[in-house]
Amino acid sequence: MEFDLKCVKDVVWRDGIDLVLGYNTAIFNIIQRMLGRTVIMNMDGIEWHRDKWSLPAKFWLLCNELIGANVSSIAIADNPHIATHIAARSFKSPTMIPYGADQIETPSISVLDSFQLKRDCYFLSIARIEPENSILEIVTAFSNAKTNQKLVIVGPLDDNIRYHKKVRAAANQDVIFPGAIYDKTIVGALRYYARAHIHGHRVGGTNPSLVEAMAAGSAVIAHDNLYNRWTAGDSQFFFSGDVQCQQLIEMLSAPSDKLETARYAAAERHRRQFTWGNVLSQYEALLEDQVRKTYPR
Repeated sequence: MEFDLKCVKDVVWRDGIDLVLGYNTAIFNIIQRMLGRTVIMNMDGIEWHRDKWSLPAKFWLLCNELIGANVSSIAIADNPHIATHIAARSFKSPTMIPYGADQIETPSISVLDSFQLKRDCYFLSIARIEPENSILEIVTAFSNAKTNQKLVIVGPLDDNIRYHKKVRAAANQDVIFPGAIYDKTIVGALRYYARAHIHGHRVGGTNPSLVEAMAAGSAVIAHDNLYNRWTAGDSQFFFSGDVQCQQLIEMLSAPSDKLETARYAAAERHRRQFTWGNVLSQYEALLEDQVRKTYPR
């Protein structure tokens, strides 16, 4: 919060219009609006829905969501279902601009050697290990599945955290926990050569991890909710619990035309909807329009 407040104090002395990414401290942006500044705010996901937050934190985030939706000059939603959510809490309609990702093309397969993995012989999940990301359900589903694949869970694992202990306890010998990986080259290769990406996020809009999996041309098994269905499209696979997730893992472990169809569909949907060129051109057009209105010649 201290950093956000310092940013607000700095920006009010500068010419221009203000792009704010996230509403978690939207209460500070009231200062900009009181000074007559144009504030465009990306509302991100429904942060106060996350299980990890305490009740006071959820209340703070909910209040700031309402403030951001109504105080900002223009609210941006990255998913049409987030736009619907924001519109129901605001007196004005938000603008929908999705998240983006760079296409991944033929990364070095030698990256797999350090993880003792082979192409098409593992499922991949990249997420914070938290309940709202369904990591326990994914690990349970895979460990119960009849498959000759491996499962790679990329994300920080701390055995001092109760939920993390449950995740590790549910894993069989074929679940690999390499921890958090921030090297884009390594992460890109893991995405590209995976058999499929398993995406358990239940909260939020157009999730970066899901978009990046599609940018790698990966088939997707995703938690069944409105946000993931819109992002991934109808050609992917969706689960509501660990039993259904297990069935999909077993289905995609076997040779199937469905796997290749899903991979092609993921890459095509990314190309049409989620390239950075497409996303940034929408931001550019919106910002240029607001600059013309704020500083007419």
